[in-house]
Amino acid sequence: MPKQHHDKDGLTILQRKALAFLAQGMSTPAAAAKVGVDRTTVARWIRTDPAFQAKFNALHISTVEAARHQFNVSSERASERVVDMLDATKNAALTIQCPNCASSFEVEATLPDSKTRLKAAELILKAARVLKDVHEVQGEITHLSLEESIALAMYRAGHANRIPIPVWEKLQEKGMISQHAQQVPPTIEGEFHEIDQPAE
Repeated sequence: MPKQHHDKDGLTILQRKALAFLAQGMSTPAAAAKVGVDRTTVARWIRTDPAFQAKFNALHISTVEAARHQFNVSSERASERVVDMLDATKNAALTIQCPNCASSFEVEATLPDSKTRLKAAELILKAARVLKDVHEVQGEITHLSLEESIALAMYRAGHANRIPIPVWEKLQEKGMISQHAQQVPPTIEGEFHEIDQPAE
């Protein structure tokens, strides 16, 4: 096998390409196919290559940061809409009849939308933690960070191999993922080749 050159970050060209495909949301086998390596190679890099692990984890941290930013932007927009709801009105057609002559006519009126205003007030009070929904919960309550919640959703969706190792370990510590669960699917078959390390 020809000697593979490593860049300043310790990555080969194939590893850089694989990271680019993983950044687009591809699974490890799909990224391996695009790069032209065995389907288990990318998973092995994630498990055993420190330089690749570091970039892979940084990739997921940036994904979580992007999701957090989008969540914050959406939250701001949602709260603006809720505040607008406090002044909600609705149009109504009223029929007015003259008591003297019995003639009637219709008038368009703008009335306060009480139902929408009450819902807005409820949402605001709940967000301010003044008003709370009460639910009976059995068992222990575990608090998760946004990053951990996203990682748990990825795990439940079958993308365990895309969760950064430190977050995986936190979820295991909190009992959200079994201590026996494997982050990367076991290798059943495949080819392994030694990569010559450049001389220092």
